[in-house]
Parts: sequence; structure tokens; C-alpha cells
Amino acid sequence: MENWRLITLIADDIILEKNETSFEKIRRSVDLVAHEIAHQWIGDLVTMNWWPHIWLNEGFASFLSSKCSFALFPQWKKVDTTLNDVLEVGFDADSLESSHPIVFEFECKQNITTLFNAITYKKGE
Repeated sequence: MENWRLITLIADDIILEKNETSFEKIRRSVDLVAHEIAHQWIGDLVTMNWWPHIWLNEGFASFLSSKCSFALFPQWKKVDTTLNDVLEVGFDADSLESSHPIVFEFECKQNITTLFNAITYKKGE
């Protein structure tokens, strides 16, 4: 979770054991930290007007975290798989009966957490 000038993370998501950590966990940790840092600008300083456009915050933060990974770790060749990863996850979520439009009508704050899913993150990316 990010707030202006404060990022809080779950320790298990970012503390990596030298000989026990998989490559995928390292990549997820880098993506998570980069995503939350991106929110310092998009989502905190610059944000959407209201909840129906949450995909702008999450999609752009996801996009920026990918750009960061590409620049910092080109040896990972993540740029070669990102388009397929994003399309597959986003389209799979969109094919479910529980799918929703990327821009939605906000009804009440109780249902807001259901909109933080692959559609919001990946289709915006």
C-alpha cells in the first residue's frame, strides 16, 4: 500500500533468501516495489476524479513498473513476454461471468474491492 511519502509492504513479499528464492519471486518483488513507487506519482499526486476510473491508477502503475524492470534488469528479457502475459491474464479475467467493464458505475463503497482484479490492472497496462 502506498501513501504519499510512505510505502508499506508485507515483509514476505520483499525479503528474499539468498539460496531459497525462485527467480519468479525476485521478479514479483521487483514489480511490486516498482508498482508502489509508481503510485507515488500516479495515484497519489495525480489521481482520477472518482472510482470508476481506478484502472487509470492501477494500469499506469503496472505499466511503469514494467518499464522499470525492463530498464534495471534487461538480462531478464521480460520485455519479450510482457505483452503475452498482460493479454493472457487480462483476457482470461474478462472472459469470466464475473467480468466487469473497465470503466464502471460506482454504486457503493462496499463493492469497491471487487474491482481490484486482473481487468483493472492488466487491461489498463
